[in-house]
Amino acid sequence: MELFALDLGNRQTKMKSRKAEKVFSSFFVNADDYGDRSFQASFGGEQTSHDYTSPKFNGNIFVWGEAIDYIGKITTKTLMFENRYASEEFMQLAEMALGELAKDFKEAQGSSILEVHVVTGVPTNDYMSLGAMASLSSALNGQHTITIDDVTYNVKVLETSIIPQSVGTIINEVSDDLGNPINNEITTSNIGVIDCGGGTVLIDALNKMALEVEARDQMENGAYTIYEAVQRNLSAKRYRISDEEIEASVKSGNEKETYTWSPDGTQVISITEEVMKHRKSFTRKVASRAKTTYKGFDRLKSVLITGGAANLIVKDEFLKTVPKAKFVKDSEFANVRGFYKYGLAQGVVEGG
Repeated sequence: MELFALDLGNRQTKMKSRKAEKVFSSFFVNADDYGDRSFQASFGGEQTSHDYTSPKFNGNIFVWGEAIDYIGKITTKTLMFENRYASEEFMQLAEMALGELAKDFKEAQGSSILEVHVVTGVPTNDYMSLGAMASLSSALNGQHTITIDDVTYNVKVLETSIIPQSVGTIINEVSDDLGNPINNEITTSNIGVIDCGGGTVLIDALNKMALEVEARDQMENGAYTIYEAVQRNLSAKRYRISDEEIEASVKSGNEKETYTWSPDGTQVISITEEVMKHRKSFTRKVASRAKTTYKGFDRLKSVLITGGAANLIVKDEFLKTVPKAKFVKDSEFANVRGFYKYGLAQGVVEGG
């Protein structure tokens, strides 16, 4: 049996197996709306997207991948806050993610079936909801048949482990690549975790690895609020730009904090002022909410900042309010790596 870890976020999907670690956007495009790509590979074009279909897709074919061309196209988004795991869009995303990991295993092709154990995580509020947990388990468990670029892969999810999302980062920090404990300081202390995602910001605390019920909160205004606010302001200036383009520009320019956008590949338009304005606003909101949730920081040894949108926090500004903040390395993958290590610690043997 193989071990798969999935972090099926509102804006990004992170996937991990013993053979690969991948991050794709959590939106996709109907192939009928995408355009003819038959000449792309033959004449030097880089193929960064692929066709996915499944008996569960009602005859639809979706384009998904590391970098899909969304400009001028209607995207199917999975950002939602109620009954997300029971939605058709989420189930389609989960199906494609399982197929994407399975395509690296020859055991999934032809008449063979790749048996897997999936570990994933959810916000603490969802973890406390029997309905949400049941919907997620239903979406993942059982037989899955996914065709990617005319090659069919068969996956059978024998078991699904679901843990609180914030615990994924903690597990990643306190264990080695085999899931063995390495960091006693975190496991014996009061630790705060702020998971900044595309759709939500999750604020949790753990006391010696036990979740604190009172010290938690969930903000339903994650990174997407930055992208949408910038998009609205630029649209008011008569720029035809989508929030997906804003997101791509922000990610490509984040280290230098210089953000540009090109409508045609030639013009270069600076959007730095707009992006930084909304990043600072986002930072202040998260810091203020954390201070209120934790009722100050006296009892916390440290506050770990993680998630795919952690790098949108303006660090100097944030540390003024949250002086014990520590920004997790490779925060985009911290949760999914923790999910994977959790599976190893539970005795799921790689390739076993």
